[in-house]
Amino acid sequence: MVNVTALQTKINNKIFTNLGSDLTLTPQAISTIDKWGDATWTTPSGVVVKSVAWLHIKGREDHNPFGDLQSGEVDMAFRHDQTLEIGYMVSLSGDNYLISEIEEFPLANELLVKVARLRKEH
Repeated sequence: MVNVTALQTKINNKIFTNLGSDLTLTPQAISTIDKWGDATWTTPSGVVVKSVAWLHIKGREDHNPFGDLQSGEVDMAFRHDQTLEIGYMVSLSGDNYLISEIEEFPLANELLVKVARLRKEH
């Protein structure tokens, strides 16, 4: 039987903690409606998290023939317990990306990692 918790801990310590790169993850701006019906937008603060390149060809902005990436896209792996949502902004190597897809990789009904497709903002 696989001890998923022990495997998650090993992945987090050996991959994300030791090899991960820092990037800034910023949730989507949220709006609140006042009593007159006007929206006030607030952008939450970004947090620095560890991530590992899943599929990233630095400096290459054209279609990757060995995968499904389109121009300006990057796949990054995140810890199993990292909060991610489509539309979050990610700052990576001086460029801004939006999370466009999230894939979860399960094992024995638990998550090992999350992989997010990042689309470069122009």
